[in-house]
Formats: sequence, structure tokens, C-alpha cells
Amino acid sequence: MKLGRISRLGEEMGILDIDGGFMRTLGKIVDIMLLGLLVFITSIPIFTIGASVTACFTLTMKMSQDKEGHITKAYFKAFKQNFAKSTGLWAIVLIFFGIILADFWALTKVEISYVPVVQGGLWFLLFIVVFTINYIFSLQAKYENTIIVTLKNAFFLSFIHIFKSLLIALITIVPIFMLYVIPKWYPFIVWLAIPTVCYFNSMILIGIYSKMDSEE
Repeated sequence: MKLGRISRLGEEMGILDIDGGFMRTLGKIVDIMLLGLLVFITSIPIFTIGASVTACFTLTMKMSQDKEGHITKAYFKAFKQNFAKSTGLWAIVLIFFGIILADFWALTKVEISYVPVVQGGLWFLLFIVVFTINYIFSLQAKYENTIIVTLKNAFFLSFIHIFKSLLIALITIVPIFMLYVIPKWYPFIVWLAIPTVCYFNSMILIGIYSKMDSEE
């Protein structure tokens, strides 16, 4: 089959239509790959991970509504605008995780009868922290609030929309599960994990935020 005929066939099927579903999907895949590279580069200092995830959410929430534009320029603009607050939120997240993990470690060094009760309490606290984290950086990306207000909103939204929060948490742990099941894909998973998770979670979160905005 000649190239011209293939091209005409593609156009007839809508595959090569720039506004068609195939081309839009391909464009989003390319954007996610580019976002993965940008997130990786800007997360290297570790303390900038919060700003990187916030910038990523800024783009993926637009992508979920087909409103994305120039990825690189918009990413660095969002990274710069949200750097201070996102870094503060990331520091708080690390502190909470550090305290919980330290408590789990401390329980392995003591012999007390109520260890299972304390462990249960720590698991419940970890559950709350994880659920809250799933909203923190997307809220920072979408709204201009203080760090305290963002944390409060993330906490309450995670339980108001408990079933959606469970789905968001499930999407978030998929890359971790994949690392365990197919470790040889480690570089590929690390590259695409954050933007892919942000994109699929944005499809859920943007619905929550749109409803919240309309009610206000």
C-alpha cells in the first residue's frame, strides 16, 4: 500500500485528524513524558519535590480539561509561583512521615503490652496523612491560600469525598506496586510515575474542585 493511500485512509478513519481522539491522546502522552522529565530535573535537590508536584498538577489539571498550552514555559512559571508555599507543605509532609516512622521504629525497641494498640493508632494516623497528602499539592496548584488553610482544606476534602479519596489513593500506589512486580522497568516507572498519577488524579480532583467552586 502506497504512503499516499495510507495517509488518505488515516484521514478517513480520523487517525491523522489533528483534532481527533487519537492525535489528542498521542499529544497527552508526549506531554506526560515531557512533564516526567521536567519533574525529575526539578526534584533532584529533594527539597523541591513539593514545588515540582504542584507545578505538575497545574499542568495535568489543565490537560484533563484539554486546556494545556506550552508545557515547559507553563511548568516553570507554576514552579516559581508556588515554590515557597509548596516547599513549606513538603517540609510539613516530611515531618509528619518522619514522626510516624520514628514511632513505628521505637515500638520495635520496647516491650509493652499495648504495642498493638499503639501500632493501630499509628496506622490510622498514617492513613489520615496519606489521604490528606493526595489533595495538598493540587489545592496549592489551583487556589491561593495560606499553608494552614491548604492543609485544613485537604484534610476535610479527603473525608468529605471518601470514596473518591480511596480511588485517588489506589491510583497513587499503582507505580509503587509496579516497582515491586516489574523492578526491571524501574527507570521508566520513575520517569513517568508522578505526571501519570497527577493526570489521572486530576480527572477526579477537577470534578471535586469545580463542584466546590460552583457551590461557593
